[in-house]
Amino acid sequence: MVRGNEHQLLAWLREHLHPIGRMMNAEKLVKRVTGQALSRKPFLDCLEGKLKQLQELNRCT
Repeated sequence: MVRGNEHQLLAWLREHLHPIGRMMNAEKLVKRVTGQALSRKPFLDCLEGKLKQLQELNRCT
């Protein structure tokens, strides 16, 4: 997250997530807010990217 954008994130959360957060479970909430089903894929893709970066660094040494 870029420094200084916390206020934008908090404003988005207050508008889109906080009003409905207690009315549904996590799976339904994620689907409603993002339009996509809850998935491990984005997290795993991020980890894979970080691992590739580490492997590249390791090859350079």
